[in-house]
Amino acid sequence: LFTKASILLFFVRLSPSTTFTIATYIVLFVSIGYCLAGAFAFLYLCNPIRKYWDFTVPGTCVNIGQAFLAGAALNVVTDVTILLLPIWLLWPLELPMRRKVGVALILMTGSFVCAVSIARLVVIPSGLKDPDSTWRYVPNLILCIVEMYTGIICSCLPSLKRFAKHHWPNLF
Repeated sequence: LFTKASILLFFVRLSPSTTFTIATYIVLFVSIGYCLAGAFAFLYLCNPIRKYWDFTVPGTCVNIGQAFLAGAALNVVTDVTILLLPIWLLWPLELPMRRKVGVALILMTGSFVCAVSIARLVVIPSGLKDPDSTWRYVPNLILCIVEMYTGIICSCLPSLKRFAKHHWPNLF
């Protein structure tokens, strides 16, 4: 959530138009909304809550796999939207094509995050078939971690230009 918020607020800072700013804030509020709703819903997947980790406790649980799947689907939608949003900002700029392509390539590194999000969407249903509940969600959780860290790396890439320009001036 914080990585997405950081990227979106960075877009707001660069935004020359009110329309783009409004669109960015809409994506930000949708991301915050579904993350908070998902976090609170996750707390109450089982009634009583203890049933989530202790199968001997009497009670009921909603279909946890479907909850993971819904969250992953919303995550893919926001990731792809965040990936495509800067193109709206970039193409009207009067920059040399080489520079536009360079900036677009840096921004498109976020496509790896989208690929990991989509991989999670594919892995979740296959994990539901695993009878071992201790390992059922491990691939999903590994992909969550990969997605989170690659998102952080991608959010830092725009600020690396100054560092690279200082250490490799011939490149720029």
